[in-house]
Amino acid sequence: MSLTGFGQTDVISGGIFTGINFGSPNFYGSTTGDLVTLLGAGGIATMTNVVFSTPGTLFSATNGGNTVSFSFLTASGSVSGSVTTANFTGTLTATGFDPTPYAFVYSGNSATGTSSWSASSVPVPGSLALLGLGLVGLGAVRRRVAA
Repeated sequence: MSLTGFGQTDVISGGIFTGINFGSPNFYGSTTGDLVTLLGAGGIATMTNVVFSTPGTLFSATNGGNTVSFSFLTASGSVSGSVTTANFTGTLTATGFDPTPYAFVYSGNSATGTSSWSASSVPVPGSLALLGLGLVGLGAVRRRVAA
């Protein structure tokens, strides 16, 4: 999934990327992946100014009765020349879906005035444990049949 076009300003303090301030209103476009079904290809989102050291809501967007929001628990940022990068982990909530652990990556380039966001779901530890237990069970059945 990706989002572009929020019109944000990177907050850099002492050479360290510490947060993002957003303009208003916040337009998004080029929505792809999972969110395009819920939010369409573009619209208006409510973006919250972010200080990486303070967990909170990053964005909320509504289109056609569907609302998607992302609350982050951890965030970190880095600066390399004109490029800033931020990594967020937290929970994505959407109308009609269970809250889902997600990771967002932001990249901004002050030289070109462009920015982009990408996201991916984070595997839930319980799902991985269930998969592992299933594999152990298959191994045990195979050993029993071979004996």
